[in-house]
Amino acid sequence: MPGYCLSEVRITHHYWNKTHNSNDCNKCAYRTTLRSGTVMEFSYLPFHYWLYTIFLMTMTKKSISALEMQPQLGHKRYESIWAMMHIIRIVMGFRDDKYELDGVIELDDALLKTHLDMEKEDKIKWVRGSRKQSKILVIAKVVPKRGWPKKNKKSSTIRHV
Repeated sequence: MPGYCLSEVRITHHYWNKTHNSNDCNKCAYRTTLRSGTVMEFSYLPFHYWLYTIFLMTMTKKSISALEMQPQLGHKRYESIWAMMHIIRIVMGFRDDKYELDGVIELDDALLKTHLDMEKEDKIKWVRGSRKQSKILVIAKVVPKRGWPKKNKKSSTIRHV
């Protein structure tokens, strides 16, 4: 797997080191793991703990506590789960601070199809706002383009959603 070598700033060849589960550079022996450069870099917790926790923290409306997460993951120690969730919250806060919606903002709603049981589907009608559709709200930062708008071209570009 190609990666970056510390001795030279160019792509070099690496080999898989089974002992450390990493990619090592042929020239400088620089070690790159799957966790390198991510939130999980200095953690010994399994990948599925991180992925499942991130999924639950981002997909639920209410926040989830480490005490609730611990039995779901099947982990014995509360402190490591709390530290993992704390790191995820910090990183999510950094991302929110990075992308602010300012300037020209557009707001629109849309309807997405909702999956239901097959036996119930024939009884429900396809109309706007029916139970087969879920309403979502989209807010986007828009940057207007300079000059006159050209025919069949959009007059603005979307930056952050």
